Amino acid sequence: MPSRIDIPTYSSLLDFCLGTKNLPKLLQTHARLVVHGISHHDFLRAKLAATYASCGRMQEAGTIFSWTNKQSTFLHNAMIRGYTNRKGFRRAFEVYCHLLSSGRRPDNSTFSAILKASANCSALQIGRQIHGVIFVCGVDSDVLVGNTLISMYGKCGCLERARQVFDEMCHRNLISWSSMVGAYAMHGLGNDALKVFEEMRAAGEEPDEVVLTSVLAACWHSGMVERGLEYWKKMEVDWGLKRKLEHYTCVVGLLGRDGLFEQARRLVEEMEWEPDGAVWRVLLGICNIRSKPISRKLTYPQTSDE
Repeated sequence: MPSRIDIPTYSSLLDFCLGTKNLPKLLQTHARLVVHGISHHDFLRAKLAATYASCGRMQEAGTIFSWTNKQSTFLHNAMIRGYTNRKGFRRAFEVYCHLLSSGRRPDNSTFSAILKASANCSALQIGRQIHGVIFVCGVDSDVLVGNTLISMYGKCGCLERARQVFDEMCHRNLISWSSMVGAYAMHGLGNDALKVFEEMRAAGEEPDEVVLTSVLAACWHSGMVERGLEYWKKMEVDWGLKRKLEHYTCVVGLLGRDGLFEQARRLVEEMEWEPDGAVWRVLLGICNIRSKPISRKLTYPQTSDE
């Protein structure tokens, strides 16, 4: 017979696997639960399903979820996140509907997860319906929910509604500002994106790498070269932020859009990071548009057969 400490011990192990997404350790722990004859315990089943979902193993997660008698809101949230991360949006909506039909009350994490699914598949109508439920549940003032609403409306192209949610927020954090800047940048509204960014700075929020990616992208797609290069320089000098590949990609595109091919090529040659596919696509796109040859130093590695 297993000792009384087995369940809390294995619960802690599963929590570790959930937090670290350690699939090998999860499989090992699951096997031990079966050997000890306690894998049928509803509390551990719920933990197992949630952990498999966090590891992206949705077939196992779905099977264990269906066997679990006490399907908590936490478990539903884990399943929604798991399906969304694997682009199983229809299944994510099914789990959300199952939660509502079971009489359980969705929480802030539920709405954040299901709104992410709506955003990623551009399901604006569903997103609006979820917003209605959020209002009825009285959690529309929650910062996490508000940030996800901004992102959802932004990705679905409903920028006026995104701005309305942003303006009505009682409290904002850096993610709130970043989401609004990103929404405008995504749709090529560079001036609006930079206006929100400057409002953020005036409000005392220090920028991070994420919001600077959106700012540089806004400058790139709106052709604001001088403003973009100004922010590029300020990243390290004024804000102490380390430039990453996504920042280089935006600036390469920014330079190329203005016909500054040589500067763009030099930037790629001198960058401390190994250029990834995104950088190559932008640079090669500039070469094609400008009919410029790319230096051999920047060409893709050649195979010995070539």
